[in-house]
Amino acid sequence: RASLGAHESAWAEAVEEIGTVRAAIAVIYTLQLYEDDVAKNGGESRIKNPGGYFRALARMVKTGKIDLAVELLAMRRRRMA
Repeated sequence: RASLGAHESAWAEAVEEIGTVRAAIAVIYTLQLYEDDVAKNGGESRIKNPGGYFRALARMVKTGKIDLAVELLAMRRRRMA
């Protein structure tokens, strides 16, 4: 959580809403997405606030708008291409 710059409340909300394991996966996914974007775009990322992105991601996972398993598989495919 700290490496994202996410506030403690973002982590607490994510753990409460989607559970500790899925919250941890969301942190890892957000960090990797951010790092991949920086590498692809010459040091710039479209994600300006990784902590905010994490909070929004956790909320979308909770509501079913995003499936972390599907997103991780898509990331894996992109990285292997």
